[in-house]
Amino acid sequence: MFTFNFTKEGREGTFLTLTAAPVYFTMALTGIVGGYLLENYYPAKEDETHKRKPEYIWLTIIGFSLISFLSLYLGQGYFNVKEEEPEVAKDNSSQESSLDEPLSLKHLRQSMNPKKGAADSENLS
Repeated sequence: MFTFNFTKEGREGTFLTLTAAPVYFTMALTGIVGGYLLENYYPAKEDETHKRKPEYIWLTIIGFSLISFLSLYLGQGYFNVKEEEPEVAKDNSSQESSLDEPLSLKHLRQSMNPKKGAADSENLS
């Protein structure tokens, strides 16, 4: 429940998905890549055909870290969502009718039926 304090109302599922999904992908990828790197670049017993090369393991870790950083940096515009300002009614009679339901619910209904929302705004003028 603590994580819901950081999200905006109605976006809790998106937030939880975005924060939990990388953990699952990382665990799978780490196991596969880690096993491959240890088997090929740091064998348990070193011989002439299998030399220990820990620098390749560290370069791979650095490479994955840079890819993660660049992906997040380049994709930051996708995750920065600008909130729309709710429309304010022009006269008092329409304000009283808009108090019957919460503003977020009214906005949701207008976005689901844009023709009705446009007709309502024409009636207000």
